[in-house]
Amino acid sequence: VDLPEYPTKKRRKPVIHIGRKEFIDADESELPDPNPDAPKPEILAEILDSEIVPPSGKEDTAFLAVKMLEMWEEMREGAKRLMKMYPVRVCGYCPEVHVGPTGHKAQNCGAHKHQQRNGQHGWQAAVLDDLIPPKFVWHVPDVNKPLERELRNFYGQAPAVVELCIQAGAAVPEKYEPTMRLDVGIPTDVREAEMVV
Repeated sequence: VDLPEYPTKKRRKPVIHIGRKEFIDADESELPDPNPDAPKPEILAEILDSEIVPPSGKEDTAFLAVKMLEMWEEMREGAKRLMKMYPVRVCGYCPEVHVGPTGHKAQNCGAHKHQQRNGQHGWQAAVLDDLIPPKFVWHVPDVNKPLERELRNFYGQAPAVVELCIQAGAAVPEKYEPTMRLDVGIPTDVREAEMVV
């Protein structure tokens, strides 16, 4: 974004890094001069609440749910590919994530008993769930029937996005079937659950 109050140098060739603090600036002398009159790409405008049209039927809702699951998996797959190119580290004590070759030395770890380490982070290699933590929720097999606390051992779990899409009509993705415990029969009451145990 071009803002006159924040002028920035936009490089068109990559900077060459020699060492950690040494680099050679890109030589752009042989490149053609940029055209200031060229049309700039449009910035996506936010859609007003009054212009949003909800899905009209169950088919539209199910279609949106399927598309949402596809985008969720595509976003996670893209993040996984980026993590192979750029090193990502996570603190072993708190949820702070650092993208870069080494973790920073700032002493701002807010984990329990961080005083023993003087607030120093304990950096380790991150996995995808550290970068995009999935918020797990209980899988609701029947929306019309409330979940019972005593039967929680029989209910499965799924990321909130996946559960929302499944409730909207999308098919259950194969990779989430084990955590959702779809093959476990849920007792009708607590007495029956005690008999199973």
